[in-house]
Amino acid sequence: MMLQRRKENRTEKGEVNPTDTREPVSVQTPDRKLMAPELEPLIDPALIMSAQAEYMRLQAIQDRLNTLNKKAFAIERDVMKLVTKFNKTSWLHWGQRKELEKKIAVEQNRLNTTRDQIELLPKQYGFNTVSEFVTAYKQAKLYYESLLSQQEERKASNERKLREYEEQLKKEKVHTEPAKETDRFERTESPSIMHSQEQARNADVPERPVKPKHPVRPVAGPTRNTRKKSVLMRLHEKQEVVDENAKRNRNNLNRTNHKRGGPEL
Repeated sequence: MMLQRRKENRTEKGEVNPTDTREPVSVQTPDRKLMAPELEPLIDPALIMSAQAEYMRLQAIQDRLNTLNKKAFAIERDVMKLVTKFNKTSWLHWGQRKELEKKIAVEQNRLNTTRDQIELLPKQYGFNTVSEFVTAYKQAKLYYESLLSQQEERKASNERKLREYEEQLKKEKVHTEPAKETDRFERTESPSIMHSQEQARNADVPERPVKPKHPVRPVAGPTRNTRKKSVLMRLHEKQEVVDENAKRNRNNLNRTNHKRGGPEL
């Protein structure tokens, strides 16, 4: 009987009973640990810089082509004006017609030179025709802008994921934070009971008069002797000022009389 009880006690404490053929039940506790968010990899800055350099190179060529196109358009407009003026001039004014013919020839020569420059400019940079250059320029611009937009989208999504992860961490910390242990010497009574008990204790004790730390002494007013002294001092100061002014005036007069040869005062 004693051995059987000991076996039962062991099984109650959690030890494995060799005679028990049942499989142990595994209790899985949910793992509440938050996983860090998977951030999208950013585009290599070197790739963006190379795309930007290619785009800027083609942009400079495009600016030169635009300048030449504007120049050719302006020359062509002047040629058309001269041609219309030449057509309106009659054969009787043969001198004006001859001058207009010369001007038209000069402007037409300028127009042909500008068009040749437009055709030769892309060939200097490895393009066969102007249309081929324009296609390459548009593709480089679209590629560079797409890289910038993708980079901005990835940065925004990563920032949003990190912000959400931080908010979840704060919520998890608030839920899992243990409550503060109360002080063992803290009173368990309610505030109303404590207040009533304190009033009852203070009712029997008489109030003590509060003595000031620094007693205030009455300030003595001016006496008769001090008033007399102050009046005499003011009169003496006024007399000194008058004497000093008189002395200064006397010196000025003596100085002027000495210059003029008169007697001194």
